[in-house]
Amino acid sequence: MDVDVTKKHKYLGIRGSTYSIRVPVPIHLQKVLKRKEITRSLKTKDPVEANKLYPERLSEILKIFEISESKLDQSKPVTLIGFKPFPVVWDWFHVQRKQIKYTSGGAQNAESQNVREALKASLVELTSRNMERRFQYVEPTANKLLFESGYPANDKTGFPNVDTLDPRYRRLFELLVTAEVELSEYQLSCLGEHFSPTPNGNIFWESELKEDQEKNHGQTLEELIRDYMEVKGYIGRAKTANDKLAAFEYITRLVGLSFQVNKLTRDHFMQLRKILSAFPKNAQKQKVLKGKSLIEVSEYAQKHHLDLMSKQNANKIIARLHSLMEYGVATKTIEANPCKEIKFHITDAEKFTAEKRPFTMEQLQVLFSSPAFKNGYPLGPAMYWVPLIALFHGFRMEEILILTLDQVKHEKEFGIHYFDLTDFSTDTLKNKNAIRRVPFHPILQELGFHQYLSECIGNKGKRLFQELKRGKGVDQSYRKIFSPKFSRYLKKVGVYTEKTTFHAFRRNFDLACKAAKIPLDYENALSGWALLGGQKGNYIKHKDFDLVALSEELSKVSFPMLDLTHLFPLNKI
Repeated sequence: MDVDVTKKHKYLGIRGSTYSIRVPVPIHLQKVLKRKEITRSLKTKDPVEANKLYPERLSEILKIFEISESKLDQSKPVTLIGFKPFPVVWDWFHVQRKQIKYTSGGAQNAESQNVREALKASLVELTSRNMERRFQYVEPTANKLLFESGYPANDKTGFPNVDTLDPRYRRLFELLVTAEVELSEYQLSCLGEHFSPTPNGNIFWESELKEDQEKNHGQTLEELIRDYMEVKGYIGRAKTANDKLAAFEYITRLVGLSFQVNKLTRDHFMQLRKILSAFPKNAQKQKVLKGKSLIEVSEYAQKHHLDLMSKQNANKIIARLHSLMEYGVATKTIEANPCKEIKFHITDAEKFTAEKRPFTMEQLQVLFSSPAFKNGYPLGPAMYWVPLIALFHGFRMEEILILTLDQVKHEKEFGIHYFDLTDFSTDTLKNKNAIRRVPFHPILQELGFHQYLSECIGNKGKRLFQELKRGKGVDQSYRKIFSPKFSRYLKKVGVYTEKTTFHAFRRNFDLACKAAKIPLDYENALSGWALLGGQKGNYIKHKDFDLVALSEELSKVSFPMLDLTHLFPLNKI
């Protein structure tokens, strides 16, 4: 019985009797590409062949989107999705070798002697123990090949605007070093030079296109990740998808994208575990680590005593890799999951040390007395109202940033204004617990929030904070841009610590609920945490809680040591 592969792949369809891919162009890229969708024919009527061709054709389209993103925002480098270093270097190598064959001779003259010396000098660079020295030698060729593959240049630097931490970028350089060694030695042999060949495998000289051969022996990591992301990876929030891709990079940087999944062993993941145990925080942001392998990064971090990644974050990476391997088991790519039982044990003391802290009352007083809270919203309404709403309602950041007037409702019978998040799904909110209704805290009336709402009617889309911009790329949340902006502001006014970020407002709200002796199920219903177990947890949803009762409980939340009277409309300067 034939399998309908169009149900397996999101963008696969049939036009006439031929399979094709049809991918909608993201709205913000339609002006750049001047089209609403991209269609590619697979030129086959065979479902089995279509299933094989689909991932490669889809990656070509995603590459177009990435390059278009770069044209819109040159601060965002292009990931090398769909780029295959081996075929690119293999083609380049044989063009160069053919040219050498036709131009080199064995004549013993001054010109050929100069060429020999230059080639010997190049081999010194290419076989140096200093990796940066080797990579610098082939960088012009790497840039040329990336440009020829369609990747755009950065207007400021002139170099290809690509993600240099992408494992395919490093692989390109490694292959070029090998190819250059083979070319230099081939040319020396053509010139009659006698020498001991460099033991680099002669992979371009002796073999055919290895990637095509390897595909017949099992699925590669790149293919498994692509398949996983298409089926499971983009379910839920965009940030979650980004986190998954970031986790998968660790194993691909260790063994390579073209590594066959069925050759992965527990030893590979135990090696990765050892690397993560000494891996630095925010490694991708440190220029000194650019171009280094995972092992080199880990060794550098230990040698220079860099702040290390927490065990909690390392376990998140391991959990996502475990999920990827479980998918491999489910799709019969591999027989067993090699990434089992390797998480780090975290003691209670370590959990306490890693926990985020609430803001102190001194920190809150400094924050709400800072320039952002002066009359006229000098840094924008979002910087003014978002922290206040978070503190008195326990909201997560994105839950506030997405609000429009449509989510602000009024229960006329009891005179209750409330935020209604029941129209959103878990694609936007963190989870199903976040789908709820939350009454206004009485403090909003005193702060003049209702007056501000009346000013939002003319905003485009009736947005509460129209100055906010969405992120670009996979994660198009408002949080992506607002979160670092808010953190920078906390540093500027002197209240930032690693333990007190925006999420600290939820900690403050939790403590205030407990101080007011608000029943736990009501606190959870207000904050969007999981409800209690038993019948209540199984059958009552957050959105089913009575608004009057929620309003009564929320009104008990207070911060007696925090003075906000200077923010009341009549007291503003």
